[in-house]
Amino acid sequence: ENRRQYDRAVKYWKIYQTYNRSAARQRIDQITKNWGVFGPAGVQPAGTTPSVEYRFRNGSQVEFVAYRIRVSRLLADVKAYIRSQPRRLDWQKVNLNNIGWRIVHENQTRYIGERVAAWQLDLDPDTRHWDRRVTVKLPDALKPAGAYLVVAKIQEGNTARIIIWISDTVIVKKPLKEQMLYYVADAVTGRPLGAVNVDFFGYRSDNIQGTQRYRIRHTHLQRKTDQDGLLIL
Repeated sequence: ENRRQYDRAVKYWKIYQTYNRSAARQRIDQITKNWGVFGPAGVQPAGTTPSVEYRFRNGSQVEFVAYRIRVSRLLADVKAYIRSQPRRLDWQKVNLNNIGWRIVHENQTRYIGERVAAWQLDLDPDTRHWDRRVTVKLPDALKPAGAYLVVAKIQEGNTARIIIWISDTVIVKKPLKEQMLYYVADAVTGRPLGAVNVDFFGYRSDNIQGTQRYRIRHTHLQRKTDQDGLLIL
C-alpha cells in the first residue's frame, strides 16, 4: 500500500483474513469499494459558475443534490441564543461556519431549505484503485448569493456533504486609532456599494467573580455606508 500497489495489497489482505478477519476486511473495503469526498472550497463570487473538487475511488457515477441553506434563520437563532444569557456559551452554537457539521452530526434540518438542483456525473475510475479528482461545475441554480448544502452519493458507495458559500458582497475591515473602518463592495468587481445597511451584533463573556458562571454582554446597531462604500465606527 505504501507503494500504491493496491491491487497486489488486496491479495495479501485476503491471506491475512485467516488471522484477523475484521481488520483485513476493513482494509480490503477501503481499497476496493466506491468512495468519494469533497475537497475544501472557499467562498465563491456570485454570478460566476461555482465549482468544487471531488476526489473518488473505484466508482463510475455520482449523484448530486443541492439544497439552499436558510442563512437568515441561522443568524436569527445565533443572536437569540446569545440574548438568552446561557450559563456558558456553547461555541458550536455560535460558530456560523460550523453549520455543515451541525446539519450532518446534530440533524439540524431546520436550516435546510428547498432543493434547488439535482444532477449526475459519470466518473472514470483508475483500475489500480488509485484516487482521482474531478472539478465539478455546479449548476446555474447555485449562482445566486447564499449558502448551499451539496450532497454527493457515489454509486454503491458512501455519501459526502459540503456547504458552498456564494457571495455577491464583500466587507473589508481595517482597524484605525480607536475606530474601525469598513469597506463594502461588489464581490466580483470590487465596486463600492453606497447606502448599504450594515447590521452589527457584538458580544462577549464576562466571568462573574467568585463563581463559575458568565454574564453575556451583547449589543446591536445598524449603520449605512457612504457613497464610497465606507463606514467608520
